[in-house]
Amino acid sequence: MARVILFFSFIGLLSYCKSDSQVADTNQNSSDRKIARVFDRDIYLSELLPYTLRDSAFMVSAYIDKVVQEEAIVKKANEKAYPMDEIDMRTNQFRNSLIMIEFQKEFFKNHVDTNITENDLKVYYGQNSKPSILSEDIFKGYFIKIPVNTPKIEKLKELMASKKPMDYQELKSFCLRYANTFIINTDSWSVFPKNPEILRNDNFQNILQIIRTKQVITNQKEDHLYLVRLFDYKQSGQASPFEYCKPEIKMLVLNKRKIQAWSKYKDQLLKEAQSNKNIEIYQ
Repeated sequence: MARVILFFSFIGLLSYCKSDSQVADTNQNSSDRKIARVFDRDIYLSELLPYTLRDSAFMVSAYIDKVVQEEAIVKKANEKAYPMDEIDMRTNQFRNSLIMIEFQKEFFKNHVDTNITENDLKVYYGQNSKPSILSEDIFKGYFIKIPVNTPKIEKLKELMASKKPMDYQELKSFCLRYANTFIINTDSWSVFPKNPEILRNDNFQNILQIIRTKQVITNQKEDHLYLVRLFDYKQSGQASPFEYCKPEIKMLVLNKRKIQAWSKYKDQLLKEAQSNKNIEIYQ
């Protein structure tokens, strides 16, 4: 019987949702029009308004199906005896948590300074007795993977070794055209690709020598050629460079400010409640 009622209600809804203008006009006259019943629950147009505005019969049907399933489960569950006092308590706790979350968002927005200077970051980095440890190798420089049959490979090596700004731009253009993978970043840190082929190269073992001379090292694996030029390099297990962990430090500084501001505010509320004699503890 419920399926029959639902079917005719849904047919009525489809005819009701012919156009956006009709929806808007009708909604103004009767925003709470009943359009379906599922067990003991009535479904109103206002619940489905976001979907009807999209003029999607499929979305409306899917929503009603979802409501049917939920109501069927709830109806079945209500036939059993559950500790309703505990459920009500947990529901109230969850509601209070949601309210506090929204209040905290507004509080942080109005009472926490989000302006974090470079000096703030350096102070935190210097005072942190346990600096962040790298979980992967990072580098500044060039990492390029190209097919071995790429034209003008020697020209590519010359561009990688050059210090001219024009050659730097030409290197980028070359990589965009031919490279399978490439990283060109000499000013900031990048994660070094996990690439066993290039690491097996004997020349790569003396990293300090490579950094000092800035030589271009190459290694071929099957039909690909790997080319690397290092300006700086840090291995996993070492302390993170300041520049690399700046985003993480910024987040930590901001969270510290939030915790301090929130803790101070809670203490203030407690003192106000005690001062106003809003707290009574019975023995």
